[in-house]
Amino acid sequence: NSTPIALNNFKWSMGLNFSRNQNTVVALDDKLGNEYFLTLPGVNNFASVVRKDGSFGDIYGIDFAKDAQGRILLAADSTPIANSKLTYLGNPTPKLLMGFRNTFKIYDFDVSFFIDARLGGEVMSMTEAVLDKYGASQRTADARDNGGYVSVNGATSDGTAINKVKASLYYNTVGGRDGITGNYVYDATNVRLREVSLSYNLPKQYLSATRFIKGVKLSFIARNLYFFYIKAPFDPEITMSTGNGLQGIDVFSVPSTMSIGGSLKINL
Repeated sequence: NSTPIALNNFKWSMGLNFSRNQNTVVALDDKLGNEYFLTLPGVNNFASVVRKDGSFGDIYGIDFAKDAQGRILLAADSTPIANSKLTYLGNPTPKLLMGFRNTFKIYDFDVSFFIDARLGGEVMSMTEAVLDKYGASQRTADARDNGGYVSVNGATSDGTAINKVKASLYYNTVGGRDGITGNYVYDATNVRLREVSLSYNLPKQYLSATRFIKGVKLSFIARNLYFFYIKAPFDPEITMSTGNGLQGIDVFSVPSTMSIGGSLKINL
């Protein structure tokens, strides 16, 4: 916390806070072995898994099979090939959480804004995967406009390079809950304008007529206003479940909303 300027009728205060969470699963109950599925995959090619030496919240899913050069392996008909087992895809826990608040007191007015930053972490969007499967996403529309093909960095098992695949074949294989879910993992980093407030403190001379009211403060408050930076196609704070499993996974969740309101505070 700091106060760079403090004058009779003007005061600037600011505060910076940050936090970091690091955790490691040291051991599980002997009955569980080395891993426990918080959510069973079933028809879904993703799951929340607690695994020894991993971290709480780890997301597992099916990823592309790749060659030594990192190219996507494709079958003879250009169908993308997937790994056969669930593999680690990421963890929604941010590497760092930061908040930066500035408050300006100008005569009887207080103006404040709060910037919130979430740095690092990974999230998954099954909304995007399902929309791709049904050809209802923006990227499938772009593929149709591109002649019906998707650009890829791929190769067949014999090393033949392939740089485009039919969109219908690609998204029917990759998309959906049972597809290659590693294709739908996104960086959770985002920086947003979390809150803006404007308050007016009624001057004390207007309260002199009453012995009971010591102060009156009228405020306008708006929250979740604007993303300065975001990489995921959804608000990374949205999650499928409030339970232990499926943190950081979006499955047609309700979008985040902006709130605008006011308050009246009377001190007696």
